[in-house]
Amino acid sequence: MAQRSKYMYRIATSPRLKMDGGSGYARYISFEQIALNEVRNPIIINQHYCQKAVQVSNVAFRQVQGSSASKIAINLGCSTNVGCTNITLEHVHINGEGLFASCTNAHGTAVDTSPQVTCLSSN
Repeated sequence: MAQRSKYMYRIATSPRLKMDGGSGYARYISFEQIALNEVRNPIIINQHYCQKAVQVSNVAFRQVQGSSASKIAINLGCSTNVGCTNITLEHVHINGEGLFASCTNAHGTAVDTSPQVTCLSSN
């Protein structure tokens, strides 16, 4: 699945992966060429809704740029049981004061990303 060339203005969340539990996979998903303007949760993966988590892998965020209305610009919240693997952030530039990235059990790479995603570890 790919989502390309989107413009987001003053919305709550985008791009977003939200897992409501169950089983199976969410994989080979890409979000590309996305422009943000005062988005409250610019990049988010939320896998914390249920004990049993969908396996998330091979998710890419590429060429995402713009501004955030919240301090957490990138939130990769993966399950402590399953985790997320092969997460890629490339050429992501989110502006705002005091922005940071937050990760829980997320694994992959971040290249040319602002804010820096120091919490994203390599697999």
